[in-house]
Amino acid sequence: MEQRLPFHQLLKYEREQRGWSQADLAEKVGSDTKTVYRWENGKSTPRPYFRQMFAELFGKNPDELGLADEVTTADLPTHREDWGEAPLGSDFFGREQELLELTQWVLEDRCQFIAILGIGGIGKTALSTAVAKRVHHGFEHVFWRSLQNAPPLRHIVQQCLQYVSGQQRLDTSESIDEQLLLFIQYLQGHRCLLVLDNVESIMEVGQRAGQYKKNYEDYGHLFRLLGTTQHQSCVLLTSREKPKEVALQDGRSSAVRSFALGGVESHTGREMLRDQELTGSDKDWETLISRYSGNPLALKLVSEAVYGLFSGDLARFLQEGELAFGDIDELIGQQFWRLSAQEREILYWLAIEREPVSLDCVYDDLVRTTRKGVVLGTLDSLYQRFLIEIRGGTQFTLQPVIMEYVTNDLVKRACEEFCAGTTYEVWNNYAFVKAQSKDYVRESQQRLLLKSLVQQLLADFGQDGLAERLKQMLTLRRQGSWAQGGYLATNVLHGLICLGTDLRGADFSRLMIKQAYLQDVALPGVNFAQSHFVSSTFLSMFGNVHTTTWGQGQLLAMGTATGEIWIYQALQGIALKSCRGHTDGIWSLAWYPYGNMLASSSDDQTIRLWNSLTGECLKTLRDHTNRVRTVAFSPDGTLLASGSDDQTVRLWQVHTWRCLAILQGHQGRVWSVAFSPDGSVLATG
Repeated sequence: MEQRLPFHQLLKYEREQRGWSQADLAEKVGSDTKTVYRWENGKSTPRPYFRQMFAELFGKNPDELGLADEVTTADLPTHREDWGEAPLGSDFFGREQELLELTQWVLEDRCQFIAILGIGGIGKTALSTAVAKRVHHGFEHVFWRSLQNAPPLRHIVQQCLQYVSGQQRLDTSESIDEQLLLFIQYLQGHRCLLVLDNVESIMEVGQRAGQYKKNYEDYGHLFRLLGTTQHQSCVLLTSREKPKEVALQDGRSSAVRSFALGGVESHTGREMLRDQELTGSDKDWETLISRYSGNPLALKLVSEAVYGLFSGDLARFLQEGELAFGDIDELIGQQFWRLSAQEREILYWLAIEREPVSLDCVYDDLVRTTRKGVVLGTLDSLYQRFLIEIRGGTQFTLQPVIMEYVTNDLVKRACEEFCAGTTYEVWNNYAFVKAQSKDYVRESQQRLLLKSLVQQLLADFGQDGLAERLKQMLTLRRQGSWAQGGYLATNVLHGLICLGTDLRGADFSRLMIKQAYLQDVALPGVNFAQSHFVSSTFLSMFGNVHTTTWGQGQLLAMGTATGEIWIYQALQGIALKSCRGHTDGIWSLAWYPYGNMLASSSDDQTIRLWNSLTGECLKTLRDHTNRVRTVAFSPDGTLLASGSDDQTVRLWQVHTWRCLAILQGHQGRVWSVAFSPDGSVLATG
C-alpha cells in the first residue's frame, strides 16, 4: 500500500504546485505567514476551520489531505446566520457595480472593516443586505444588528459572543474592555461577518459629524480595534455620517475602507417605481429622478404623492415646482436637526447662494467672526454627512431637494422670530437677498426667500402693520448689542421695498447697510446719516449725478445733486462707501495723488476732505462765500486749488489746510481749475 504523506508535507506540496508563496496562502485563508510556516514544518496543526478551508481551497477531501484521522464531523465549522433586523431585500434594484466593488473588498481584498455611508433614504441598509447575502457562504457566522435604538455596546458584544461561541450565557461581570478583547479573539479565530446598521443613532446630535453620544464612546474603541488589530473577519456598518475612527484609517489599499453611496441611475429609479402607475415622458422621468438625486426612499415617497394628488401625471407634478413636502420633508428633517449650529448656518448660506460657491464666499457671508479653518472644518463635517456636494474640488452647493428644505426652513424661522418679536438672529445673520449675486440668482432669492417671507407675514400683520413693525425693528437694531454688523437693516429695507411702502422719512441712520440691492429704487427723504454701506448696489438713487472721478484700483467716486458722495468698485457696480456731510449738491471731486483722500466741493459753499476707505470727513474748508464749483490737487500733492461762484480761486496747503493765496481777476463764477503736469502752472476758467 502506498504510504500517504503527512498533512504538513501535503500542504506544502499543494501550495507549491499552484505557485503560491506562504504569504499568498496565508492571505487566502485569512491567516499569517508565520502560522503557515509552522503548519508546513509540522510544528502546529491548523484548527478545524482552517482544515476545512484547505479542503475547499485545494479541491480535496480530508482523506486526500491526510486529515481523515483529524477532522471529524464535530470538528467542522458550523455555518450559522443570525440576520436580526435585516430587511428581506426583495425590493432591491440595480446597484450591480456597487455590489461588485463591495464584494471584492470583502472576499478578495479581505477588508476587515467597511463603512457604507450616505444620506438618509439613499439605500445603505438595502445595499449592505445585498452584499451580506452575496458573500455569506464565505463565513462561518453571520451576525446582523441594527443600532437604531442606540443599544449600549456591552449589549451588542454579549449577544454576538453568545452567538458565535454557542454559549447560552457569558460572564457579565467582565469589564467592557475584557469583553472587547474576547470579541476580537473570536473574530481572529473564526471567519465572521458582522453587520451594524444605522450607526448614526449612537452619534451625538448638535455636534460635528463623527462624535459619539455620552456613554457611547466605547463604540469608537471597538471601531479602532477592528481596523488596527489583525483578524480574519469582516465588519460592515452603515451610517449617515462617517465615524472618526473610519476617517483616520480609511484608504483604498487599507483593511479599513468607506463607500460613499450615491443615488440610483435614471433607469434604475424608473424600474423601482414601475408599479406606482406613474405616467410621463422620458424627460419627465429623468427630471424627477434628478431633482431627488436618485434617492430611492425620496422617490418612493414622492411617487405616492404624484399618484394620489396628480393621478400619476409626472408633468403636472413637476410644474408645481415643490420638492420637499410631507414625508420627504420629515426624512430630510431627521438629518437636518442632528446638525450643530455652525453646520446649520453654513447650510442656510448655501441655500441663499443657490449655486456652487467657494470657501471664501461662504466665509465672507458669515456675520460671526471665526477663523477660515473653522469654516472649512464645518464644510468637511457636512460633507461627511452627505449634506453638501463639492463641485470642481473647490466649490460647495446643495442637492435640489436639500436646498428647498433648507430654504423653507430659513423662511419659517424668520417668520417665527418676527412674530415672537423678541430676537432677530435670523434677520441679522442672513441676507434674504444679496446685491452681489448674479441676476438670475438674485431673482430666485427675491422670489423664494424675500417674497415668500413677506407674503406669509402679510397674512398675520396686514400691509400697514407689517411696514410699521419692520420700521420698529430698526430702532431695536440700533439699541442691540449686535448693532455694528449684520444684515437686519438691509433685510428690513428690502422688505419695505417688496411691500411697496413709501419710504419718505424712514430712519436708516447709524446702521450697516450690507448687500442692499437698490437699483431703480427711489429713496427720497430717507435718512441714511452715519450709515455704513457695504457691498451694496445702486445707480443714481439719491438724485442726479453732478460729477464723477476715477481713482486707483478701479474706484469711481460720484457726487450727487443731493449732497451725497458714493464710492464704487466700478467693474462690479458695487457701492463700497458713502460720504455724507454736505448739505447741498456736489459739483467737483478730486482724488489725492498719494493716498485714499478725496476732496469735494459743494453748493453749500464748503470744501470737504474725506477718508475714502471709511467715509469719514477729515476736514471742512469754509472760506469761500458762494458755491464752490471745482477742486484739484497739484501733481505733487502739496496744494489744493478751488474755484467758486465768489469769482475767486483759492490755494490751500494740504498738510495744514491753511489758505495760502486768494487769486482774483475773474469777472464771473470759476467753473474749472487745473494744474500743469509739473505743477508749475495753474489754469482757471
